[in-house]
Amino acid sequence: MQKVKKRDTNFELLRIIAMFMIVTLHYTQNSGVLENNGTYTLQNIFFIFLNTVCSVGVNCFVLISGYYLITSKFKIQKIIHLWGLVLFYSLGIYLLYKITNHSVVNPMSSVETIYVFTPVLNVHYWFIVPYLALYIVFPFLNKMINTLNQKQLKVILIIFFVLMCVINNITPLNQNFEAVGGHSILWFMFLYGVGAYIKKYKNKDEGKDKYKYLLYFIICIILGFIFKIIFENISSLNILLKYANYRVIAFNSVFAFLGAVFIFMFFKNIKVKGENTGKCISFVSKNVFAVYLIHEHELNRQVIWNTNLNINIAGMQNNFILHYLLCIFIIFTSCVLIEEIRRIVFEIFLKIPVFNKIQLKVHKKYNNINEKINEFIEA
Repeated sequence: MQKVKKRDTNFELLRIIAMFMIVTLHYTQNSGVLENNGTYTLQNIFFIFLNTVCSVGVNCFVLISGYYLITSKFKIQKIIHLWGLVLFYSLGIYLLYKITNHSVVNPMSSVETIYVFTPVLNVHYWFIVPYLALYIVFPFLNKMINTLNQKQLKVILIIFFVLMCVINNITPLNQNFEAVGGHSILWFMFLYGVGAYIKKYKNKDEGKDKYKYLLYFIICIILGFIFKIIFENISSLNILLKYANYRVIAFNSVFAFLGAVFIFMFFKNIKVKGENTGKCISFVSKNVFAVYLIHEHELNRQVIWNTNLNINIAGMQNNFILHYLLCIFIIFTSCVLIEEIRRIVFEIFLKIPVFNKIQLKVHKKYNNINEKINEFIEA
């Protein structure tokens, strides 16, 4: 009988919060709440601050991967499962709109059909491409990281931090060390290295000092928010300031990176108490990745933001905080429930003798492939 890997509830909770942050970023991007004409309303200020806080979400996901994968073996079924899940939602959502003759689908577009059948190749979901690439190369990263001592690894990470964070923030037009705003495999590899470093050398319990990391996180967010407001006001003066305004809270900005590291360290040192609380967190966390796949589908973007939830400044009026919280809750909860239903249906199918037999054969082949690949890597 296959052993069920015990999950660390603190990091599962961080994954949930990180996904809330990602959905929030998409909310702000699709609502126009960040736009202003030189005059700031309470609404503008609130959402700019919220956007600054949530800029750490994607980085947290990759840091968690580095933290766990540094002690893991390569498993090809992880790639197949991730690719299959992406294809399922990319194709499934498209077919749902197609069958119901929804106006969001272009009935004559063959390009659109090809697009949903190849979600990874055509970057339907931008995060999937660098993340899949990261998973493919992580065993080689592990081998390199494990050959370095703590001092050597720290120096390499500091060098990359300076090149991809500091220089990009100080000289925003410099593209020699561009990390595409934190959307690239290079940036993900750097975050992976940081997560691995924490696991190897900063893994002792700092429970008594955990709140210092929360304080550092708050300081990073406040500084990021202040610089964002400053650059918002002067960005129209020249192209350099316009780029600086974009990069001040990009994923590879100094504030978004350090903020992610500090909030990661805070959650690393907390203890989630209560068996029922742990079960609830685990239930949501195992379905959380599908939240991204469902709500960020190209067709769902148009329907969810512009039609169903009426995401626009006029529609919010004075109840903008309630409007935001309600929208995020609806999106997050419905996506989690959809993924749980999918899991249950798939589990029922896999209990059917024919499918169960196929699954066992496939897993056996996976294990053989994994053994050969890991032998090659460790040679």
